[in-house]
Order: sequence, then structure tokens, then C-alpha cells
Amino acid sequence: MSDDSLVTTEAGKPEWKRVLIPGRHTPARTGRYFQRHANYQDLQHILPAVARSEFVAVDFETRGGDYSEGLSIVGLGLAWDSGSCYLDWGSLYAGSQSQVRTALLSHKGLLAHNVYFDGGVMRTCWGQHGQWAACTFSLYKMLANEGWPGQRHGLKEAMVDVLQWENANEDELEYWLITNGWYRGTRLKDASPAKLDLLAREKKLSADKGQLWRAPAQILGQYCVLDAEACYLLYTEHLMPVLAERFTDTGFSKWFTESWMHSIRVHIDQKIHGICVDRIGLLDRQQHLGDQIEDLSVEIRTHEEVAPHIATIETELLSELLAKEPEQYLRQKPVPPEPPRYRKNGSISKVWQRWQENLSKYQTRTLSKNWENWHGRLLRAREGKDPAYRMNFQSDHHLRRLFYELMGKPVRTYTDAGLPGTGVKALKNLGPVGQLLIERSWAEKELGYITDYIERSEARGTIHPSFRMPGTKTGRLSSSGPNMQQIPKSMAVMSLFVARPGRLFVDLDFSALEPVVATEFSGDENMRRIYADGAPPNDIYLYVAAHIPGMAEEIRATGYDPKAPTAETLAKAKKECKKTRSIAKTVVLACQYGAGVKKILETLETDNVFLPEEEVAKIHSGYWKLFSGVREFRFDLERQWKRNGGYLLNGLGRPMCVTEDYKHDCLNRFIQSTGHDILVEYIRILTNNLDAAGLDWDPLVIDWHDAAAVEVAEDQLERTVEVYKDSLDDLNRHLGGSITLKGTPSWGRTMASIKEPEE
Repeated sequence: MSDDSLVTTEAGKPEWKRVLIPGRHTPARTGRYFQRHANYQDLQHILPAVARSEFVAVDFETRGGDYSEGLSIVGLGLAWDSGSCYLDWGSLYAGSQSQVRTALLSHKGLLAHNVYFDGGVMRTCWGQHGQWAACTFSLYKMLANEGWPGQRHGLKEAMVDVLQWENANEDELEYWLITNGWYRGTRLKDASPAKLDLLAREKKLSADKGQLWRAPAQILGQYCVLDAEACYLLYTEHLMPVLAERFTDTGFSKWFTESWMHSIRVHIDQKIHGICVDRIGLLDRQQHLGDQIEDLSVEIRTHEEVAPHIATIETELLSELLAKEPEQYLRQKPVPPEPPRYRKNGSISKVWQRWQENLSKYQTRTLSKNWENWHGRLLRAREGKDPAYRMNFQSDHHLRRLFYELMGKPVRTYTDAGLPGTGVKALKNLGPVGQLLIERSWAEKELGYITDYIERSEARGTIHPSFRMPGTKTGRLSSSGPNMQQIPKSMAVMSLFVARPGRLFVDLDFSALEPVVATEFSGDENMRRIYADGAPPNDIYLYVAAHIPGMAEEIRATGYDPKAPTAETLAKAKKECKKTRSIAKTVVLACQYGAGVKKILETLETDNVFLPEEEVAKIHSGYWKLFSGVREFRFDLERQWKRNGGYLLNGLGRPMCVTEDYKHDCLNRFIQSTGHDILVEYIRILTNNLDAAGLDWDPLVIDWHDAAAVEVAEDQLERTVEVYKDSLDDLNRHLGGSITLKGTPSWGRTMASIKEPEE
């Protein structure tokens, strides 16, 4: 590890170097006009001051966390150049609420640490979008995405890492929530206030932040106003100065303000609008997948290759259960000594009579409840009705026992923990049963998606995914609730996402966006033969294979000429050289991600392709010799990274910090981030043009890898398609590249009709 990647703290401990946002002590502002709990009488002084401030940070506290379902405002934190305050929303008169709403909606310098949430609250509760100057979460992550272990970009982390507060502002609020019974995890039965107090102080319970609206205004208000204060200071004292000093001329500041912030607004509308689903079709698909999984399970269990071994595993499980048999009967109380039967007068003793009456109780054996439960499990296990004592096809332990221990299969892949692999790559090499298990695994995974869609659409018939902006180090989005970036790409699933009555989906998927980016910026001669304007249709995998000795002979024998391909020779080469093309594809994709010979060798072996290491080295060397311009560009990026002290600029001028450990990923990060930033630019141009044309449209999945999809009125389809094409022309003029970005709009009533499902 390079010394450039680490710094040493005063305590002598190594710490990852913060390249662009190193952090310095920036305490929360205090005094008469700061951290106030304001009321309606204070607004006559606060609102004019807010209006005069260039920036005002906003932080909403709400009851409910999903603005697409509707929520209510509980409190509002504000911070500006000369003050900060908390407004207990419910205590304000309607007129006062209206004054605050008008003041904020008209302000042109709004800040929030998560505009996707706070802007969504404003849009839902107040009916309009705010005029947001910056999302500090987005900007902080873009300027500080080194990727050091444990790095996070939330406001609480920024309070400590950047503002260097002693701790975040959560302690008092968390203490109140826990001591009032609002905490996560197993609820404690009859926990005394003293017990909860102790657990809260020792931080042995996690507060349920979803219930923070229950906290008294004094406690919630202090938490909220400090959030707004931290957001304001983070932007004005740390993020904005870095933008002004380093990136005004790179284009990043303009792109962030105009395109990225616009994209957040469109994504808020997307979440509120939602995506309609065919619930009857989802339920049918759920039933079909359940039946398919059961049929595959039976086929696997009865397969002659594994049936005896599965029986062995299940016998072992049953033996483990038998070995755990508890005591069958409760322990009997010892029979007390017999007392004297007769009294002195010769009559029978009452003590003896009672002893006699209870004697049968001492002699009766009582079955243990533990044994009865165990015996019930045993009966169910013997009948094959208890899944815990059957072969579990999703258990890594069971699969290792089956294939590697009982069947003696060779181990070709390992997990990160060094255990024999059981994933899809491993199963590919484990014969017919391995293939059946892959099919079952895919069906299980799809069933999980389908069940999730059914549950989420139950109330409204629509799903409303959320997006983290940005979600990855390269700036791409991540999605949840559900994850729309990872929809199963099958006809059966994608056809269940449907347009509303009278509407259609329209989509444009860029053609080879990232390869074009690599070609444009590297100027590589061979890349230009494939992707430059005027280049004939080609296939990069065949192109590479046709230049590698040992592969080229087979490819060129089909008539394929890499410099002058035709549709006929391309089709023939793809058909007759599938294995060779597949090997070339693995190498190309691996090299694009900076993989070396050993990694490529391992990848090929998981695909059941076994080549000598020297041959793989020859292919690897041939790839980089062929695309020497890309290789030199990679070295240029690494040199830029070193000159800058740990960051590089992507094609649109956005900085990306990279640690020493990931220096080899500079090329891939450049290409991915530039491609995505271009898509964001297209989203701005497209949506503005759709609005300018007066079209009735809503975002569907507006940022979808290399695509942008909307939902439009059916009678406006033709005009919408024209706007898509015109917007692509506008984008190309704006970028001014030597290679024209291409894409053809598609449309239909389902997602399957605008994409290319795998089946």
C-alpha cells in the first residue's frame, strides 16, 4: 500500500487520507439567533432573514417515511447565514404555515442533505418542487468517494468526519426513544424504567428512528435544528469552497447544478407516480414458480446420481435429531415415608389417609412437554414433512456435503472465506444435477421478486421504488423497495409491468454508450474501427478474437474480416465460432475491469473452459496490444490520479477520488461515471423538451442503466418519439464529441415491449 494513501493521526493510528474533503473543526453556531425553538411570533423576524440569505438549509421531520404514500410534517429545521431555528409544525396556525411555505417555495437557494427525501416531502405536502441549490449528500459523496473501509456519507457521519463534532446530535433523542419503549429488536417484557435507562446509557439497544415524531418538541427540535445547521455548514464551509476553488472550470459545478439537481426532481416525481403492475398476472406467476420449484425439487431428489447421497444426508439429519432426545418423563417426586397408620386410640390417622390418597400421584409418570415436542418433530421428520430434516437445496453446507464429500466432485471455485463454492459458477461444473439446481435457484430468486411486487402493490396496484442518488462510487443510482435496477429480464416478469389505460411506455436505450465513451476519450484506432461514425456494424468479441494468434485462424476462416465485416459474415462467425467468441468475450469484459491473467483464468474455468495459463496470458497481451490507445489512456488516468494526489476527472469534469488499492480501476470508473453523467445530461434535455412540447408524460424508470423510459398519453406517442430523437441530437450538439451517440426509441404497453427480455 502506498504511503500516499494513509496519514497518521495524532494518536499514531493510520487513517485513510481524505483527498478533497479533509475535514476541520466547524462547530455548530450558537448565540441568540441560533438553535432557537421558534413560534409564530418569531416568524416576522425569521422569514425576512431567510429571504435575504443566499442559502437556507431545510430539514423536515415527518410522521411516515414514504412520501409516495402520503405523510405529515411534524417539524421543520432551518439554517441560514444569520440564524437557525426549529418550527414545531403542528403548533403553528394555518396562516403561519402558509407564510413559511410561501417563503421556502420562492427561495432560490434551498439546501438539504437528502433532497430526494426532503424535496419529496415538499412536493407531496405543499404541491410544488422547491428551488434546490444543492443536495449535500450527493455533492459530498461525489467529492469524497475514496472507498476507504467503512466510509459512509450520511449527515451523521459528516458531522463527525468533516465538521469534526465530538459526536452526532442523536444521543438525547435516542435516549428518549429507548426509555419510552421505542427501540429495535426483541422487546423486553416488563422492563423497568431503571433497566431501560441503563441499557440506553450503555447503548445496548437501538432506537427506532421511525418513531422519532413521538418525541417532545424540545428534544426533537434540538435534533432537527442541528441537522439543518450541519447541512448548512457542510455546504457553505466545506463543499462549496472546494467547488469554487477546483471545479468551476471543469464543467462539474454547472453539470451538478443544472443536470444532477434536475434529475433528483424528476426522480421525486417518478416515486410519487409509481409503476403499474398486472396483479392477476403476478399471482399467476407466483403459483407457476411455486409449482416449478416443487417439480425441480422432486426431479433432483429422484435423480439417480444424487438420490442415494441425499438419503445419506437426511439419515444424518435424522440421527442428529434422535441423538437429542430429551428425558421422556418429568422427574417424579420421591414418595415420602409412610407415616404411622394408627393413632394411639387405634383409629386410622388422617395424615396416613392423605398419604394414601396422594400415593398414586407419586407413582404416576408424566410425559415431558419437551419430549412430546421432540417426538412430534421426529414423526414429521420420518414422514418427510419437516423441512429442517430434509436436504436443503439452498444450504451451502448441504450442497458441499453432497457434491464434494459424498460424491467426491473436484473443487474448482472457492468462496471468499476459502470454502468450496456452491454458487452458480460452481454448479455449472457439477453435472446435470448442478444444472437443475441452477434452474431451481433462478426460479427461487424470481419468486422472491414476484412475491415482493405482490406485497408492495396490494394497496394501490402500483409499486413506488426509491433511489439512492448517487448509489455507487461512479455516480450510478441504486434502488430499493423494490430494486428497479435488477428486474428479472424475462418476458414473463417484464410483461407484468404495464402502462395505465390510455397510455404507453417509451424508452431509449443508448447503443454501446460506455464503449463509445472509451473510444471518444482514448482515440484508440481499433476502437474507432468498431464504434466511430461510419464504421460498419461489427462485434468487438469477434474483432478481438480475429487478431489473436490461435483464435484468428478459426474466426477468419468463416469469411469474417474485422476491418470490413458484413452482416452475413458476422452472423456466420457468431454461429460457427461460439466457443471462441465466448472466450474472447470473457477476456474483453475482464480487461475492461482491469483484470489480470490469473483472474481471467479463474473466470474461464468457472465457465468450464480450461486453457493453459500461458495461452490466457497471450490472449490478455493480445487484447492490450490491439487496444494500445486505451491502455495508454489508462496510464494517463493513473498519472493524472497521482498528480492530483488521489483523484481524477471524468469526461464531464466530475472528480472521483480513488484509493491506492483501487488505482487499477481508474479506467473503468472513468468510463462508467462518464457514461452515466451523459445519461443524466440527456434526462435533463429530454424532460425539458417534453415539457416544452406540452406533452402529458410521467417518468417510468428515467435513469435505467443506459436508458431513459417514460409513460405518455397514447395519442401523443408520435410526438414523444420525435422529442426523444430531437433530444438525442441536442445532446450530441451539447457534448460536441467526434462520435455521435446513438439510440432508437421503442414503445409498447409493457416493459417487455420496450426492452429485450432473455426469453
